[in-house]
Amino acid sequence: MTARLERLRQLKRPNPSRQAPVQRRDAQEYSVGHHLDGKSAAIVDLFEQIDECGRSLGADVSRRVRKQYFGYFRGKRSFFTIEIQRQRLLLYLSLDPADSQALERGGNARGPRDRSLRHWPPLAVSK
Repeated sequence: MTARLERLRQLKRPNPSRQAPVQRRDAQEYSVGHHLDGKSAAIVDLFEQIDECGRSLGADVSRRVRKQYFGYFRGKRSFFTIEIQRQRLLLYLSLDPADSQALERGGNARGPRDRSLRHWPPLAVSK
């Protein structure tokens, strides 16, 4: 009987891995040079043009430079992201499929896919 009670007490003990949620570190800012160092002039020029276009969309647009990407935000919501790779830029756009006429025209034979539950597909821009 005591072995059974001891076993029940062990089951009631809190699991140490479930006690406190892990605190998320604040995202660290990186420099633009972190991404552009060693890239070709064509990639740097293309990035500068896209960056200028993104920042010119309004005074409330902010750019956040992270380790892997540049995020462009209006308020707390990201509306596009740029990843710089060796010989290409990847753009991830936040588009509403219901409002986009480009998706209606540019869809495949089955029509545009519903992308509301997935990460956006990249648009590869080569040099």
